Amino acid sequence: LIMCLMSMLDSIEVGGHITQNTTWSPRNNPYLVNENVYVDAGVTLTILPGVEVRIKSADKNNWDDFSYEDGIPPIAKMIRVSGKIVAKGTKAHPILFDKQEANPNYRWGSIGITSSAPESEFEYCVFKNSYCIYENSPYYFLGAISFYNGILSIRHCKFYNNIYGLETITLNANLLIYDCEFFVEPTLYIFNYTFLCIDDFYNPNSQNYQIIIANCRFVGRGGFNMFGVSHVLWLNNEFTNLDNSCDMNAGSTSYYGNRFLGGYIEANLYSKTQNDSVFFRKNYANDHGEYGSQTRGILTTGTGKSFISDNVFLGNTFIAIYANNETCRININNNRIQTKWRFFVIYGLPVENDERINIYNNIIVSEHNYNTVFGYNDSIHPKIFNNHIVNYYKIITGFAEHNTELSNNIITGTVWYLSDIIFDEFNPNFSYNCLSIPIPENQSEIDGGNNIVADPMFVGVGRHPYALQENSPCIDSGLNLPELPPYDIVYNKRISIGALNGDSLVVDRGAYEYNSVYVGGMRVIVRDAGNGQLIDCVKAQINGFLPEFTDSLGFLHFVTMPGEFDVTFSRWDYLNQTLHVSVIEGEDTPVTVYLQRTNAVSTDEESLSAQNSLFLSNYPNPFNPSTTISWQMPEEGEVEVSIFN
Repeated sequence: LIMCLMSMLDSIEVGGHITQNTTWSPRNNPYLVNENVYVDAGVTLTILPGVEVRIKSADKNNWDDFSYEDGIPPIAKMIRVSGKIVAKGTKAHPILFDKQEANPNYRWGSIGITSSAPESEFEYCVFKNSYCIYENSPYYFLGAISFYNGILSIRHCKFYNNIYGLETITLNANLLIYDCEFFVEPTLYIFNYTFLCIDDFYNPNSQNYQIIIANCRFVGRGGFNMFGVSHVLWLNNEFTNLDNSCDMNAGSTSYYGNRFLGGYIEANLYSKTQNDSVFFRKNYANDHGEYGSQTRGILTTGTGKSFISDNVFLGNTFIAIYANNETCRININNNRIQTKWRFFVIYGLPVENDERINIYNNIIVSEHNYNTVFGYNDSIHPKIFNNHIVNYYKIITGFAEHNTELSNNIITGTVWYLSDIIFDEFNPNFSYNCLSIPIPENQSEIDGGNNIVADPMFVGVGRHPYALQENSPCIDSGLNLPELPPYDIVYNKRISIGALNGDSLVVDRGAYEYNSVYVGGMRVIVRDAGNGQLIDCVKAQINGFLPEFTDSLGFLHFVTMPGEFDVTFSRWDYLNQTLHVSVIEGEDTPVTVYLQRTNAVSTDEESLSAQNSLFLSNYPNPFNPSTTISWQMPEEGEVEVSIFN
């Protein structure tokens, strides 16, 4: 029973305690929350598609209007949940939570879920113009949804101009935030708009839960506060024009398939333990601002293994490497980089025989020839090999001694200074590089031998303008380093046909291997077994490899090299499936996967009908004289395959 229920001309006023299961229907729109609504323990409030909830608001400039005083609720109202809310709208008929007043300075309080409440569910909901409610400790409800029970189901929701979108100070289960949009208008400013605040740092019962933030969009002057021990995966998200603090310091944190467009953000790639492997892979970062403005930092730190690969970095982007312990291992490879300022900033704890940092197979291009590519603040000794370093004014700058090894690189620039300072004992070592300008005579101690001064002869056009021409002096003139992987920047074999067998000079200098062959892999499409729809965010895992994930079109590309592989495909709402895939050199094996939903209820007739008119792909296409057609069925049975010329 709602203690305060008054029917109005076109609305219903609600407030007080809900003591039995209750449903809000769009027939009674809008629901006006003029007094706090309390969903009592053991009670479920169900909100149907299309419902509008309008909550009494107050001036955000008056803090007292959002704070309890002597147990008296403030002017701004909230929905306080000790039971459960099930608010499931639809794409066509979302559920709206917004303020009543039209004044742009006014905000409503919060949907505050208390620590003992069960899991609430929100789908296709829109949350606008929330602020906060300061109750007695520990309840400082800051989010449009504050879930202090540490468990929440949130899908397909939109958050507009809320001081905090989602907020909690504890986690008690894995958390998935899927297909949500967080937006702050650029003209608005409250001291700190925050899209997500997930702070599990002081939770004594934390269990290293998994947080997946997938297929979400973050736009405007908002930031992130991610603290604690939980593992975080940022998957296929888009960040646009962010301009606020972005503290991502949770447990082991990885990024895959994200797009960073404009604004400022620090993405913290962090490995919590020595056994952790984290990755920043297949992301796109682009900012066309002025030199040095609105920089975007990729920070890598921790005690485990970090992999930064297959990304595109443009504009004011940099990578800060913190090798602050002896156990970390950091690999930065196969990235395409075009920056407006210094790209690598290196800090850390000096160690002898440093094997921690490898930077290879990258194309690093400066938009201005007055930039520096490597900046040192500590005596760290990375290995830098088989990169293209193009149009940089300085290769190394800093005030720390280091024995950096630079081998097999192509280094070009109109003016070239190696370093601000050359130390007597510790110096960078250049060997087997292709240089556009000789090493200065007064810095001869850094010449490790076998460097050449020559035009590398780039192709200059097409998809790979920095690939080598046929007569390039960089072909078959590099050193086959023990740490060099068996592939180049486009995953062609490193030692190609025509190399000098038995000789150490068998690889090319730079990021590309001339006239080589693709190492092999698989191209995968993942569909729903019930309806044939493409599935995004599916994880593909092979033992010994970093995982790959499907994009918004249900596609992923997995480079494996030749061999036989068992690939496990998984997503949070589908049954896992393992397939055996054969890969041969020079080709991508086409694979189509059908996953069954964990909660699927369908007849055999429905399952079969979804497959009646599938289009099967083939590879190669076009082909001569043969091609391969492959497919997979969700279950065993008779099928008919028709081939048309």
